[in-house]
Amino acid sequence: MSTYKKISNIKRLRQIVNSFVRHGLGHLVKLSGLDTYISLGKRLMLRKDADSEKEKYTNPQRMAMVFEELGPTFIKLGQILSTRKDQIPKEYIAEFEKLQDSAAPLDFEKMDMVFETEFGKNMDEVFEYIDKTPIASASIGQVHAARLKSGEKVVVKVRKPGIEHIINADIKILYFLANQIQKMIQKDNPLLCPADIVKEFETVIKNELDFVMEGRNIERFQNNFKDKKEVHFPLVHWEYTSPRILVMEMLEGISVGNLKALRDAGYDLRKIAYNLFQLTLKQMLIDGFFHADPHPGNFIIMENEVIGVIDCGMVGILEKYFMDAFIECFAGIFLKDYDLVVKGYMAVGSITEDVNKEAFKEDIRKFSEHYMNISLNTVSIGTLLEDAINVGVRNKMKIPSTMLFTSRALITIEGAIKKIDPGFDFLKHSATFAKNLIMEQKFDPKKYAADFIHFVSGIKDLLRCFPRQSANILTMLEQQKLVVNINIVGTENFIKKISNLVTAIALSVIAAGLGIASSLVIQAKIRPLIYEVSALGIFGYIMAVVLGIWVVFIVARRNR
Repeated sequence: MSTYKKISNIKRLRQIVNSFVRHGLGHLVKLSGLDTYISLGKRLMLRKDADSEKEKYTNPQRMAMVFEELGPTFIKLGQILSTRKDQIPKEYIAEFEKLQDSAAPLDFEKMDMVFETEFGKNMDEVFEYIDKTPIASASIGQVHAARLKSGEKVVVKVRKPGIEHIINADIKILYFLANQIQKMIQKDNPLLCPADIVKEFETVIKNELDFVMEGRNIERFQNNFKDKKEVHFPLVHWEYTSPRILVMEMLEGISVGNLKALRDAGYDLRKIAYNLFQLTLKQMLIDGFFHADPHPGNFIIMENEVIGVIDCGMVGILEKYFMDAFIECFAGIFLKDYDLVVKGYMAVGSITEDVNKEAFKEDIRKFSEHYMNISLNTVSIGTLLEDAINVGVRNKMKIPSTMLFTSRALITIEGAIKKIDPGFDFLKHSATFAKNLIMEQKFDPKKYAADFIHFVSGIKDLLRCFPRQSANILTMLEQQKLVVNINIVGTENFIKKISNLVTAIALSVIAAGLGIASSLVIQAKIRPLIYEVSALGIFGYIMAVVLGIWVVFIVARRNR
């Protein structure tokens, strides 16, 4: 959106611009070229308010006030910006972290109309009882306690009418504003990309708007924790769930934030803290699917100290490479293994051509040594993660949003756990968890079987593509589109011998790897089986033998 004409809601854009000016941020409006949306008379009229505002508040405070005034889209945006420690100054982050997503509840009749539009029945027809006063109200929706005609207690989450149209219109404006800001800062800060932040924000908020997605998140968590009796996620009633309505089991108990009530009930707070820790690390380092808003209000302690988890609209998803890298960093610090930390860190971020890799490695080494030589129980996970992110920022590394999202969740849960058990050493427990996980994976036959399957799949793809790619190269040679300009006289035989030797060594390593992997696959009895022996293992042995014969042939030919 490079021109103003592409903004369909000019009235809303003017409202946004006026809010910035009213709170003393007119200089940003002028720098971004948006002052054309304010009449001269209005600019003069607002100047007095802006000047008095400047005297009372800092720029970060005024920015947070603007976001709060502009409503749900900007409040959510502020919460996302609070995770971008790589791109947003810490003074602004501190203010954005204070933004609370709360809103006055709408009349029950309006929410009932949403329900009737979705299911053709009003709530009184579906529920034996429904409390018309909401137990919680946020910008996107509100929650009512109810009871099904079967007698089961449930909660009914209803999306506020029209909120999706407001958010969609605001997102279009945000893309426009991001492009304006990009023009303003691209010379001084080429790594900052406001449009990427808006795109990330759009994904998060649209997922939160879809209550069917939240229901699916809950079911995925249930499947991941089906063998863990100490954790419980609410049952979703799909017959009364849609993108705008979510009906689920009511979890009854005491909020994790209510420490007095937990003590009075006789609960073991240390056990609760440890179980919360295990819950979090399992999600992040084993499942790769985690609750991204783990504040105390979203955890309820039920009977027998079972942890009930609610509000699963905001989740994070981690790729396997990221989980492995995170584990290596944690374990490397604990084991005082600098190379392991470097390997993990380098795998997480995106390194551009401008990065001095040697200087970057040296910076990681200094960071690692600092934490390797101090007692871990004196350090918070928040401090460590902030220092780790700063290493990347200093070296112009592009920090993935996944890392920042994960960091925010870890810092939030650490704060909650520290309140429950002030003596809990979150960092030391994390390092131990990571070290144990590495040891388990290192000797897990199923992991080697999976790696073997990926290897075979890669060989299959190579064999499938090789004829076509070879034909393309020959065609390019015939058409003189592929020219090799290297001509070293007198070294042809030497290069050929080296090439044959390298090929033989590579094939020998692959053959040995296939043999070992096949043994593990057969031992693990990976299906399908032939006479109780893994077919994949048999195939691997055959491939290893073929490669071995090939190596012998290459060596024999070279000797001749």
